[in-house]
Amino acid sequence: AADLTTNLAGELLRSESKISKGKSHQEWIYLLTFGVEVICMRVIAAIFAIIPDFILLLVLVIGLVSTDIKTAPIVILFFAIVVVVFHRLVSRKITVLGSDNSKNAILSNQRISEIIRTSKEIKLRGTEKYFLQEIYSLRMKFANSLSELTFIPFVSKYLIETLVIVGSAG
Repeated sequence: AADLTTNLAGELLRSESKISKGKSHQEWIYLLTFGVEVICMRVIAAIFAIIPDFILLLVLVIGLVSTDIKTAPIVILFFAIVVVVFHRLVSRKITVLGSDNSKNAILSNQRISEIIRTSKEIKLRGTEKYFLQEIYSLRMKFANSLSELTFIPFVSKYLIETLVIVGSAG
């Protein structure tokens, strides 16, 4: 993560025209810090977390095929359909939540920066409540989208477990 952040920051310094192409300073800070963390820790970690699930799935399929060759294709097809439908539904939701999460974090950081830079003016104008309410609202939106993003990976496991239990009971 440190190497990637350093390389991206170096690239940013070499081409200053990128700074003026519509991104605020807070967006660049977010991209160079949390954005890199997401790529390195969450995406790569998720890939490594999937490997044991695939091994378990392979063992289950081999066990199913060796136990009941007639039922195995139907069961495999059923679970494949469930996985495809679930993936399509969840991938859209994750994209929207991830985008909202990033936007709210950036906007929140911009507002906090603005308060730090202009605290005297805010006090003189008497707009403290407005700024605090705006930060509260942005941070709540951020927290809500983050909690949903954190919970989504568990939904697929719960879904598969429920299907297995219902299937074995029937």
